[in-house]
Amino acid sequence: MSLNENYAIKYNPYRWYTYLFVFILLFQTYVPSFKLNILLQVFVFLGLLIHQGWKIPKSLILSNQFLLLIFFVGFIGSILHLPNPKDILKDVFHFIKPIIGISLGYLIFRKIKEELLIYKWIIKAGVVLSVAHIFTLIFFTDYDSVHTLRGLTKDGFFEIFAFGILIFFNNWHPNTALFSKQKKYFFMLLLITSMILYFSRTMMVGFGILLLTQFGYTKWQKKNRNYLFFIVGLIGLFYAFLYSIKIDRNQPGLEAFLYKVKIAPAELFETKINRENHAELWDHWRGYEAKRAISLMNQHPSSYVFGVGYGKLVNLKFFAPLTNDDKGLKYISELHNGFMYIFYKTGLIGLFLYFIFLFQFYWYVNKPHLSLVDIFISTIGLFYFFSTLTITGIFNGKDNIIILLGALLFLKNQKN
Repeated sequence: MSLNENYAIKYNPYRWYTYLFVFILLFQTYVPSFKLNILLQVFVFLGLLIHQGWKIPKSLILSNQFLLLIFFVGFIGSILHLPNPKDILKDVFHFIKPIIGISLGYLIFRKIKEELLIYKWIIKAGVVLSVAHIFTLIFFTDYDSVHTLRGLTKDGFFEIFAFGILIFFNNWHPNTALFSKQKKYFFMLLLITSMILYFSRTMMVGFGILLLTQFGYTKWQKKNRNYLFFIVGLIGLFYAFLYSIKIDRNQPGLEAFLYKVKIAPAELFETKINRENHAELWDHWRGYEAKRAISLMNQHPSSYVFGVGYGKLVNLKFFAPLTNDDKGLKYISELHNGFMYIFYKTGLIGLFLYFIFLFQFYWYVNKPHLSLVDIFISTIGLFYFFSTLTITGIFNGKDNIIILLGALLFLKNQKN
């Protein structure tokens, strides 16, 4: 199949699939209810299966094999600890979401088929998300702080990958134009503007990972390991600078953002926290969650192997203001640190399977005869290594990169 078969783009009979793809992304981004999102995605998944004769490609099953194994391991802990059935159902949906996400991306673009059309619609979807984000900030957001600007959408990871495909596509396909120059530059402007206005630390890291992977610095080679040490040194100097100056956590704007960057390492790992000191508690919330989860696992030694299972809640020992009501939550199911979350629910078995799942995608960058698809699959693998540490990775209720991964895995299997 040639990228120059433009007639397929104009007359492709499955164009409505692309509209469905964009709708799912918008719904995922702007509808805060996890229940509504997972119900929509399960409904669409079943609809696609019916429309395609209930045939699930073997390559799709293989793409999901480690996630399926993790999913089934979670039931072992549930059988051992017998939690509330209602709480089990909530966890089941959280662990099935990435499986559904990969399947949606795979099945939707399996109908579209044309590689050029797939790239174009990934970019267009990113542009639609950026326009929606900018529109939301202009008309529905106050400008009193960075926290307010981030309040509605949090992060825009999909836009990073859409931007990456837009600017790097011609490096891999120099004789093919996705868009006219004017349209390309206009899309770049929209995407860059939107990405900056997220003020997201995780997005900054994600964009850095994209650049490093694109230019070959994430390959497992001796020279790249030297570059890695150099980058780690620069980060160390940057943090030395941050710790040498006083930054007020209550100040708005750039200072608030730098304070968040400064406390990021301690936020993850610090567990000796005074719960009565609210400022200290919120600055190290991820560490506090992990501490409470480990204390529960210590009561059940088998949980270190199989996890506590679906439905087992973490007792915070106080009512945390994590909801809009006045009472707050004393028991939570999901943790921000995704590695701790997977370990808590599925034990060492699940955590080991998850590392294999991510590593297989990272390793694409080390394969011979690299393609654009390999680069972006590897980038997503590395990105999930990082985002799992901070925002639960693929198990984040708002994650939409998993759908993009499904689309890229279809392209890769089609090429094979």
